[in-house]
Amino acid sequence: MIKNIVVFFLFTVALVGAEVPRVALPPPGPSRYYIHVVNGLSKLGLLVHCQSKDDDLGYHRLLNHGDDYQWNFKVNFWGTTLYWCKLETPHAYVSFESFWPETQHLWLRDRCKHGT
Repeated sequence: MIKNIVVFFLFTVALVGAEVPRVALPPPGPSRYYIHVVNGLSKLGLLVHCQSKDDDLGYHRLLNHGDDYQWNFKVNFWGTTLYWCKLETPHAYVSFESFWPETQHLWLRDRCKHGT
């Protein structure tokens, strides 16, 4: 008796699955992002420290004009990936968010798209 019920249930599920129309999913968003930091200072070295909640990318010394540091990553499953960086010279520093998920404003996407 139970075997018949299980077979009937599986048969019903198979029929219902066959009748469900296929919905076209939107194309996936960008799967990989790249961050590129360049020392644009004429005579000063630059110390770069970037990290997220899960990944500390360490300290990197960009000693000469034009030296660079870069990394790439994918956004996490929840869409909450956030990276921030601190750039230091001997007499000054700045700290800022270098990547964040945009849900309302597309400022970051538009800036990166135009290469500025």
